[in-house]
Amino acid sequence: MSALASELPVRRASTHRLLALDGLRGLAALMVVVYHYLWNVAQVYPQLGASVEAVHFGGQGVRVFFVISGIVIFMSLQNSTPAGFFRSRFIRLYPTYWIAVAITATAVAVFGLPGRQTVPLDTVLNLSMVQDFFGVPNVDGAYWTLAVELAFYVMAAVLWFTGRLSPARLPLTLYTWLAAMLLIALAIPDSFNEQTRLFENIPWFLLGITALAIINGERRMSMLLFPVAAVVGGGLFNPMDAVAAAVAFALALVTLMWRPLGLSSRPLRFLGWLSFPLYLLHQNLGYIVLLRLDALNVPRPLSVAIALVLAVGFAALFTRFIDEPLRRLIGRHWRKPAVTPATPPSGAAADATPHTAIAREN
Repeated sequence: MSALASELPVRRASTHRLLALDGLRGLAALMVVVYHYLWNVAQVYPQLGASVEAVHFGGQGVRVFFVISGIVIFMSLQNSTPAGFFRSRFIRLYPTYWIAVAITATAVAVFGLPGRQTVPLDTVLNLSMVQDFFGVPNVDGAYWTLAVELAFYVMAAVLWFTGRLSPARLPLTLYTWLAAMLLIALAIPDSFNEQTRLFENIPWFLLGITALAIINGERRMSMLLFPVAAVVGGGLFNPMDAVAAAVAFALALVTLMWRPLGLSSRPLRFLGWLSFPLYLLHQNLGYIVLLRLDALNVPRPLSVAIALVLAVGFAALFTRFIDEPLRRLIGRHWRKPAVTPATPPSGAAADATPHTAIAREN
């Protein structure tokens, strides 16, 4: 979603390499689903068997999402007006999310899911997407990442449209942003876990912004050293998160600068295409399936395989017949701003057009 500066030698990645970001996102989504079905579910419902430690790292797929979002959102900002940016983000996120909330809440109410039910008021408050910041239970536990994403979008947009993310100011802004997030996270009492998660995870988005700057020719030492500062700083809270984000950062660099590493393959791009609905709909619905199959004495490996196939299949149908048509419909009826994109502030490039494959960012 953004290239950097006119004074930087922009290295526009080929379409094949840009498509690899969709593949990377698809791989991350699959990691999260497998993690929930083979590790996390056993933490919640021990009767399903022990957690499979081999898939524990799969939960770090969300850190991959955050790094990709840093790349994609920064690209889209460079080609937007404030109204256009927030309009596109709303259309991309909220309608699909609202339907997913309704489906998940209804399924849990009808079929039952011990410990995962929400009262009607909580379900309504979930429609805001920022319920996590106010201690309101999520209709689905996976939704906590959406509030973090949304907060990053707002921060990045404010900084971009006020010129703070221009090439000349980028290093100072990133280091200041990182320091502020880490200091706030350290200062917040442990009782405010939901709020702390926002500030602890912002460094991974900043890694995405830095990756894009390097891809586009940024070679100042202050920028080249920033990933080290972000990984070390973010790692103060969870070293595993830092490792996952560092791997995602490295994959993004290698993929977009040199080789797609097989991430542009059709199966992974297919998963990337349906990754947002898959993420929204897989967890509680999958737990319902796993518990029902366990009650029928279906062997665990088979029940997990069935739940996985159903989750991917449902997400594909949802994407094809609900998500995409709904976004097109809203886009047609929500009048676009009748102005050309604003000149990027403080010398930022205006000639970088985000590729549609990564403009579908979740």
